[in-house]
Amino acid sequence: MFEESLKDALKLLDINGRICVITFHSLEDKICKDIFKSVSEIDKNMKNLPIIPEEYLPKYKIIANIKPSKEELKENPRARSAKLRVIERVR
Repeated sequence: MFEESLKDALKLLDINGRICVITFHSLEDKICKDIFKSVSEIDKNMKNLPIIPEEYLPKYKIIANIKPSKEELKENPRARSAKLRVIERVR
């Protein structure tokens, strides 16, 4: 369900739009990380070309992967597993 929702949200995103996802469990984070990575990477076969055609460039760019700061962990130790991931549509 989470995976499908994330993929649907990426399809609905306009250019310069961002999706921010806060995950609290490692399984959620792995799903989110894998989906974001798959849509933001250049195809392996195209990586070695000197000039990559525009239609093969990724539509998305990973903006951030943020973990709680030490100060936040002192105030709220339960936040230690939380991660914020942000992706932006660039094309």
